[in-house]
Amino acid sequence: MATPTPAAEPLRPYPFSLARATGAANPALLAAILSTGRLDEISAGSREADAGIERYIRNSGFVHLNGDTNRTRCGVMFWLYPTGQHGPYRRDDNGEIHQHGTLITIEPGADLNEAVQQTRQALRRSGIAHVHIRGTCFGPALRKNSKSTQIPDSNLSWKYLQACP
Repeated sequence: MATPTPAAEPLRPYPFSLARATGAANPALLAAILSTGRLDEISAGSREADAGIERYIRNSGFVHLNGDTNRTRCGVMFWLYPTGQHGPYRRDDNGEIHQHGTLITIEPGADLNEAVQQTRQALRRSGIAHVHIRGTCFGPALRKNSKSTQIPDSNLSWKYLQACP
């Protein structure tokens, strides 16, 4: 499920120019990412679990440090899986592997409410996939102890992107 590129959108520099949701098209890449064991895993599918999605994106994306914009300051990446499944796959009694869940990638500058809504809609109970949520900031957030830099926002005006903590 590729994200359409609006005609009025300014030129996006690499890697943002190529970043897209890949759906289930790259299972080997998704398995390689999962094999690192370095992804946070967030469950969804119940009221209690769904409340954790917004909290995770807000905290990991440092939304609270981005003024009144309600946008992520930093990119966010995690694995979303169905509540009760205990991670991205399980082995049944016959030894068969059952995959479930979605790799969620969120760019800096993504609207928190839109990111939460798209994340909730992305939950896969069977099979694995990837959903990419675009932001308005181009370029990775600067590393700690570096200066702010000017970057274009989606309206072609300039704003400052400050360092991610």
